[in-house]
Amino acid sequence: MKYATLFGLALSCMTFAACQSDSYYIKGKAKNIKDKDTLILSYDLKQGTPADTIIVKGKEFRLHGHADSARMAMIYRAKYPEQNAVFFLENGNIDIDLSTTPLKSRVKGTTLNNEWQRFNDSVFHYAMMINSTMENSSRMTEDGKEVARKLEKIIRECSLCVRQFAYDNLDNKLGDYIITSMPEDILDKKTRKEIINKKKEKEMSE
Repeated sequence: MKYATLFGLALSCMTFAACQSDSYYIKGKAKNIKDKDTLILSYDLKQGTPADTIIVKGKEFRLHGHADSARMAMIYRAKYPEQNAVFFLENGNIDIDLSTTPLKSRVKGTTLNNEWQRFNDSVFHYAMMINSTMENSSRMTEDGKEVARKLEKIIRECSLCVRQFAYDNLDNKLGDYIITSMPEDILDKKTRKEIINKKKEKEMSE
């Protein structure tokens, strides 16, 4: 079991009426930003290749446009890329709060982004539990088998949580992200196949 995987996942990883809009309206704020600072919108979550730029005005940033379909995107400060937020760019009102603390940025507004934030919060919660367990074990020199048992329990609970998110989001991009991106020790092949089959069944029945 690769316990570090979950913590790494958290690092990479965290209204109905608005979802019916035919345009997206991003409104955001960020700590330490100044007027005329530049933010970057990117669809490339690995390299951060710029797709659009946003100029800060009144210590806020705004972006308006149209999305043919929901897709994952990222906004980050041009000078400090580590200050970023990953979200789903889709039509509707999207609020973003860029934090200077890694993993503390927040997104909300559309149903999909609200669910994305809940998902990230959940994964981060389990990642912190693993980190705390390992730190405590090193300080208290706990028995190795007992530590392994605790870590296995956390991983198992996280796996169940991730699986539930996948089932709850079979018909949207978050479900697709979970199916394709979760590591094997969080979502094993058997479970992944069951979720994919359930997704196909749902699509055929609609």
